[in-house]
Amino acid sequence: MKNVFISLLASVLVFSFIACDLKNGEDDFISSTNDTILNNVSILGLLGTTASSSNPNVATVETPPTDKIKITSVSEGSAIITVSDGTNSATINVSVSKTGTITIGTIVKYIDNGNGDFISSTNDATLNNLSTLGLVGTTASSSNASVATVETPPTDKIKITSVSEGSAIITVSDGTNNATINISVSKTGAITIGTIIKYEISSAQKIIGTWLCDDFVPERWFKFNSNGTGEFSNEGTFSDAVTFNYTYDGTSLTITDTSAALAIPNGDYPLIMASDGLSFTISGGGQNQVYNKQL
Repeated sequence: MKNVFISLLASVLVFSFIACDLKNGEDDFISSTNDTILNNVSILGLLGTTASSSNPNVATVETPPTDKIKITSVSEGSAIITVSDGTNSATINVSVSKTGTITIGTIVKYIDNGNGDFISSTNDATLNNLSTLGLVGTTASSSNASVATVETPPTDKIKITSVSEGSAIITVSDGTNNATINISVSKTGAITIGTIIKYEISSAQKIIGTWLCDDFVPERWFKFNSNGTGEFSNEGTFSDAVTFNYTYDGTSLTITDTSAALAIPNGDYPLIMASDGLSFTISGGGQNQVYNKQL
C-alpha cells in the first residue's frame, strides 16, 4: 500500500512539472517582424525617407526607402514609429506582447490640408499690347526669379512660370517705358495675376505725332514735334509744309500760325483732345473737323 502511494505522488509531481514547463514555453518571447504598413501617400500621407522608434528597446524600424515599413519587436511594451520625408511626418503606434507579437495601432498620416505638392505652372493670360500694358514690351524681368520667371518678348503674351511659393513683380519694358504685373504663387505652384500698372503717357506726350483729317479735301495734316513746333500740310506730305508753334498743358491746345499760307483762317485755334487721346477737334473760324492720330 505504501508503494502505491509513493507511485501516485511521483506521478502527480511529474505531471505538475510537465504542465509548468509547457506553460513557460507558451510565454517565451520570440522576436517578430511586421511589414504590413505600406510606405506610400495613401497610407501615410507621404513617402518616407527616414524612420525612427520612440522606444527601440521595445521595437525597432528599418530606415526607408522601402515600399513597406518594417518593424521588429525587441521586448514587451509600446512604441511610436515616426516616418518622415525630410519635411513632414506620419506616426504609427505599435504594441508588443510578452510573446513578441506586434500589434499595429493608430496611424496618424500627414495631412497637407488638400493643397498638394508644388507643381510648376505657366500663366500667359496677360497680353503684351497697348490696351493691357500701355506699351508693347520688348524685354521682361522678374523681381524674384526664385519665385517666378518670365520669358523675354517679343511675344503677344507675357509668359510667366512659377518656381516656388511667394510673390514677385514682373516688369515689362519697351526700352524706354515700363509696365508692371504683380503676381503671387501658391504652395501648389498656381499663379495669380494681381494688379497690373500699365504705362500711361503724360497728356503732353499724347499730342506728339502726326494727325490727319480724313474728311477734308485736300488731306489736311498736322504734325506736332516734341519741342513745341509743328508742321502743316494740305497734301499729306511735309516737304513744303507750313510750320507753326503750339502749346499744350494737357487740357488746352493752342496752335499759332507762323505763316499766312495756312489754308485755314489765321489766328489762334483751340484744339480739344478727345478722351481716348487718339483724336482731337479743331474749331474756330468756321472750322469743325476731327483729326485722328496716325499710329
